Amino acid sequence: MPDLPEDPSQDRPPEIAVRIPGTWSCPASLEKSLPGGFTLTPGWLRLPDGARLQVYPHGPDDEFAGIFMSACRGRLTRAQQSSIRKYGVNVCLCGPGGSIAAAQRMMTAAAAVVRAGGMGVFIDNSGAAHPGCDWLHLAGDPDDGATLPAFVASYGNEQNIYSVGMHVLGIRDAVMTRTGDREADDIVLNSFLLYTIFCGFDMTDGDLVGDSEEATHRVRGQECDFPPAGTPMHNPYGCWRLEVLAGDEKTPGLPQPGGV
Repeated sequence: MPDLPEDPSQDRPPEIAVRIPGTWSCPASLEKSLPGGFTLTPGWLRLPDGARLQVYPHGPDDEFAGIFMSACRGRLTRAQQSSIRKYGVNVCLCGPGGSIAAAQRMMTAAAAVVRAGGMGVFIDNSGAAHPGCDWLHLAGDPDDGATLPAFVASYGNEQNIYSVGMHVLGIRDAVMTRTGDREADDIVLNSFLLYTIFCGFDMTDGDLVGDSEEATHRVRGQECDFPPAGTPMHNPYGCWRLEVLAGDEKTPGLPQPGGV
């Protein structure tokens, strides 16, 4: 199988898009509440380092509050649920992704809007949502691995479990056949995704991966056929399929980057 391109477009990296519900009456009320160093201008949010992200408001609709609450990773109190149902505007932030640095920049920007009164953060690239307090905790974590729970979600059907959102970090997603042990499958998938963040080298088709005790899977590169191209959740870098090794294929433990 030929290697997939590591960068689908040097000129147009994947876009990160998030939505932050709030009750601001106008852009001026949001700007006045932003932390120091953040500046709101028509169409843009400027960060303290000079970077700019596109910003535009959306009015409320009949669906978003329910979608946010059903997708929320953290527990929402009744008061928080009530507030989200009454949100008046969605502040949408958009910017280039395709790297951990870009993801961290978006985390910082979204955290500033949360501190200015945002109720939480919804990730268009994965369908995950976070209460505001949880997002601030993730954004304050200096570890590169915090970008995984912030932007990436896992889904599944009867046959497979797969990740969505790794393109925000510039990395392929992953898919594996279910074993029948849901908890163990979740651990394997998330451990592999963390490995790809910290490994420090480019994986190739056929590489073995595992833990410090033994190699357990072989990776096979393939194109991302779901979610479909043209949607915010599509990964243009492709994905890795994890194939379980047979007993006689397993090898002694592999070096683990950064203790992962």
